[in-house]
Amino acid sequence: MRRFGPGSWVGLYKQRGFAGSFGLPVKDRETGELMLLTAAHVIGGLFPWPTKETSVVGYGDLGDGQPHETLTTPVPAVSSDLGRLARSVPPSLSQRCSIDAAIARVSSDRELRNHLNEEPILGVRDISDILDTDIPVEMFGACSNRRQGILNTAPVTERLRLGTTEHRVFYERACLVRSNDDEPMAIPGDSGSVLIDDNHHAVAMIVGAIHDGDIIGAAVATPLAPALDALGVEIYPGEMAVKTDRVAPVGS
Repeated sequence: MRRFGPGSWVGLYKQRGFAGSFGLPVKDRETGELMLLTAAHVIGGLFPWPTKETSVVGYGDLGDGQPHETLTTPVPAVSSDLGRLARSVPPSLSQRCSIDAAIARVSSDRELRNHLNEEPILGVRDISDILDTDIPVEMFGACSNRRQGILNTAPVTERLRLGTTEHRVFYERACLVRSNDDEPMAIPGDSGSVLIDDNHHAVAMIVGAIHDGDIIGAAVATPLAPALDALGVEIYPGEMAVKTDRVAPVGS
């Protein structure tokens, strides 16, 4: 069985330079249809330049016992179709934004994993009303592998460079995440990774890292609950894996 889960590479078929991390499988609140969630700047474009590319691909396969994709860079030769971009709330290059998330309608036969460290992700925790509280979190990033850190819920505003591009975005009502060691919490390619708390609930999504100032190495994450509401989706309820058998060709 081909598998795909948190930390696997995901991107657009023709725009490998924006590739990032698969977040979670989610489902449409009205139809129950399977979707995959990641950051909008990975698959959904930048406002006011929405992407015309809709073919979403995954890079590589998970082997037995592998918790996530082990490739360090997305390789076109091992890309396979995952689905088509369905909805996006892209970050703006001219205004401050609080949501950077997109979903793709799954049309492949891959098995989408919905767990971290073999523990199912049980739901989402809304941290909007939790002020200045430290929450232990962990994630799998496509570049950074497994990372652990502390997310502080105090809202911040940060201007970030997206990945390896020169595009810069102001994020507001975001959260800072510091690692538990001396390494950066996230690096380019980790955008879209979902942060999970000690109770196996998703709390936020990585959108970038700070490279300037006094807090170099801290990651910036946007709360997940508002993003799910904006996209009209919810997390799969405790499934270890979700599978679809609908197949569509890459690049069509």
